[in-house]
Amino acid sequence: MSRGKLTQQITTLLSTEHLATAPKIIESLASAGFEYNKTSVYRALERLLESGEICRTSLGSQETYYELRHHDHAHLICNTCHRVSATSAISVPQNIEGFTTDHSHITIFGVCGDCQQT
Repeated sequence: MSRGKLTQQITTLLSTEHLATAPKIIESLASAGFEYNKTSVYRALERLLESGEICRTSLGSQETYYELRHHDHAHLICNTCHRVSATSAISVPQNIEGFTTDHSHITIFGVCGDCQQT
């Protein structure tokens, strides 16, 4: 698979999955029938990080997640079921006490509506 095609497949995957770990990306590419090399996938992720197309986060866990960096948003993480969802309901000012932001990533922990009902 060519380098450009691989990065395109990764960004397409992240546009539908929202968040994915590298092993999940590799698994999804394989199940979609794309040949891959594990090292090539990690290199493609690094290129996408360097270009600013994606960002990397841990979301309070040991796993590293990748996502497209196309808009500011917050992640809501349920402390009970560990489900992660995104919301754009929170906005961060572009300039905070002399610090100019270029991208914000906020993680909010709590209990989701489904878990509150059980």
